[in-house]
Amino acid sequence: MATEAWTRKEGKSESGGLNRKGIASYRRANPGSKLSMAVTTKSSKLKKGSKSAKRRKSFCARMKGMKKRRTSAKTANDPNSRINKSLRKWNCDDGCMVKANKKSPVRQYEKGGVSAPKGFHFMKKGSGKYKLMEHGNKPFKKHEGASLKATFPIQKKHNPKQDAKMAKRKYVSGGTTKDACYHKVVSRYGPKTSAYRSGAMAKCRKVGAANWGEGGKKKK
Repeated sequence: MATEAWTRKEGKSESGGLNRKGIASYRRANPGSKLSMAVTTKSSKLKKGSKSAKRRKSFCARMKGMKKRRTSAKTANDPNSRINKSLRKWNCDDGCMVKANKKSPVRQYEKGGVSAPKGFHFMKKGSGKYKLMEHGNKPFKKHEGASLKATFPIQKKHNPKQDAKMAKRKYVSGGTTKDACYHKVVSRYGPKTSAYRSGAMAKCRKVGAANWGEGGKKKK
């Protein structure tokens, strides 16, 4: 017995969701269903409180929740995945939403999406705050707050006060402060970054370069 059209390619729209044939097929297979065509009008042009506005709001909430809790990181970050296509079609406001590029059929990220370094993933802490967590050579497993990509606000102008403050400090590659502790720790552990060197640097800055002595311990 042939499967219903809504489960096959012929019943699916290339822009996401089901086409008219797919919707008709779904409603036949599910008597009482009120499934209908997507609301593609932008939210700014929908009358507040209208049936279409409520449908769009409900759909976006459900799909964004599904994307967050039940979608793999690979699918969630793929602009051409079915779920992202559907979110775009309904004009849902989402951090991974993308806009069309006329020069290429490939979609581009509208709000960015910075990839975590190899072997690491982002852990979201609070509103817009991220920390890196290492998973090493093990495959990344999606869990609450974890993602391989993160979005950040773009600062378009420099802050004069912050620039003046930063100019007073001496930096080396990687943003490390070239202070007394830097010179003292590097003389012992070498210029190459390592967990031991980072730990010693943190201890030195906690107790002060003058108090950081042999073995990385505080002098008595």
